[in-house]
Amino acid sequence: MENDNHYLTIMKSVYDYLQTHTASMGMIHQAKGFPQKEVKNFVRELERKGLVSKVEKRRCKRVGSIAWYYTSKKKLFPEPGKAPKSNTIIGACLNSKKWRTN
Repeated sequence: MENDNHYLTIMKSVYDYLQTHTASMGMIHQAKGFPQKEVKNFVRELERKGLVSKVEKRRCKRVGSIAWYYTSKKKLFPEPGKAPKSNTIIGACLNSKKWRTN
């Protein structure tokens, strides 16, 4: 029972953080202090439940690599049937021959 309480507390904390911030998983980890693996699991679970959505793919402010940014603000969710935004510069780099594996 205590484990369930811990799980719900972290899940709510991540959800609340994403109400006021659009952030990558690394940024959530840094801000909240939860282990990165737990953050990943909680964000994925919230995403499956439709409470969190990917909104943009861009360079992470924390680690500098390309990452998805998430939010729990419904007004920022992509329209149904439309893919989340991807930074056009990053998209161009990923689509270039240099980055292709095939």
